[in-house]
Amino acid sequence: MTQSAQSPHIALIGLMGTGKSTVGRRLAKRINYGFFDTDEELQLSSARSVRDIFANDGEEIFRDLEAQTLSDAYARVDPLVIAVAGGGVLRQSNRLLISHMTHRIWLTADIDL
Repeated sequence: MTQSAQSPHIALIGLMGTGKSTVGRRLAKRINYGFFDTDEELQLSSARSVRDIFANDGEEIFRDLEAQTLSDAYARVDPLVIAVAGGGVLRQSNRLLISHMTHRIWLTADIDL
């Protein structure tokens, strides 16, 4: 991949609870894109919950699986709205993939105390 190459995907990034999955599904439907939630896809492909992977294998293994899941989404040809897991931006390799997506949208939310 060259520096100027961009994928057709839209990445939604933000902390847990900011609405990446909810907004992502709605946006994908509205613009006729597929939807890909990295947490959901990781759980489907591993047949395990995020909590189980963290508890039994540790964060490093989870982050490896998360990076592979994001890479799988990036490699798809069909345009996607990708809800990137809250910690998905922790690794530089993930940030690099995200930087090559056509659009990157950072979602935020107010905290009600």
